[in-house]
Amino acid sequence: MEGSADLIRVRYQNGQEGLVDDVTLNELLLYKKISHFYRSSENQWVQAANVTLRLEEKAYWGPERRRPIYGVKSESKTAQEWFETGYSLLIASGRYAEAIRAFAIAIRLDASHVRAFRNRGMAYKILGNLQQALDDFSRVIEMQPGDPKAYYLRGVLYWNQSRKAEALADLKTAEELGYQSARDFLKGHDLDGDVV
Repeated sequence: MEGSADLIRVRYQNGQEGLVDDVTLNELLLYKKISHFYRSSENQWVQAANVTLRLEEKAYWGPERRRPIYGVKSESKTAQEWFETGYSLLIASGRYAEAIRAFAIAIRLDASHVRAFRNRGMAYKILGNLQQALDDFSRVIEMQPGDPKAYYLRGVLYWNQSRKAEALADLKTAEELGYQSARDFLKGHDLDGDVV
């Protein structure tokens, strides 16, 4: 998988695993969303509870941090510019790991950047980190409860994980908000999850 060498394996509190960039690793450590991460330099899993964040920056600076967030001068690019960089990497070149990192920096600079969360979630979905994708889509829904695309994206992920009740709730919400793709999806599936 392209770019996955730049990503760090994490184990979420619910036991699921996925790959994240170094900026998102910091976010997950800060908010205690992971139980472990894999330190490839030592070929071992590290308990997240044993990691100390630098209090002045609330950042983790272990060996996984190849490129410190703070090495990127926030004034060098705005959150919107980082978002646009990520979007270009995601859509035009398929460089997903780099796109994820650009979106994560945009989020670090502007925690209310809804499109950065949505697009980072889509990139994580492509790379197979469904837990992080769900978390990002959920964050979009928290910030913009009227965003039908976020409900649709999260609903499809739930559906693919056989979490039918959650999927149907999200897909019906997206449909009620006028999202045609949700309407089409629901028409193609019955309530038991079988294709019609």
